[in-house]
Amino acid sequence: MDFPLKKGDFQGMRAEQRNEFQRVLRRKQVELERQLRVRREALDADPRGDTIDQARNMVERELVVRDLDMASGVLERVRHALREIDEGTYGQCRRCEESIAVKRLRALPWSRFCVRCQEAMEEGLELLAS
Repeated sequence: MDFPLKKGDFQGMRAEQRNEFQRVLRRKQVELERQLRVRREALDADPRGDTIDQARNMVERELVVRDLDMASGVLERVRHALREIDEGTYGQCRRCEESIAVKRLRALPWSRFCVRCQEAMEEGLELLAS
């Protein structure tokens, strides 16, 4: 069955589920750290060349910086989720403090918010953008 965890009850999650989330998160952490290393090395590439090459390198560099920012953000959330597992608070929504459904955690193990709160926040952002 796929029920949300009880409020604040990480221990309610079966040990095998908790261990699986931990394994998935650790693999993602290693993958992101490797990607970040490779992308940082790409930033160190020699920008020499003619004007066209330099312009292309600048555009590519901007894309790499954006990728670095995004990957760094995900890595930060992955590390936070691993700390929550260690602390016994993994799977609790940071906004409403209700449990995040296991189904959502399987889809996005570093989720910080339940679906309801995530949707509410996204709707709020859409209203602000209007």
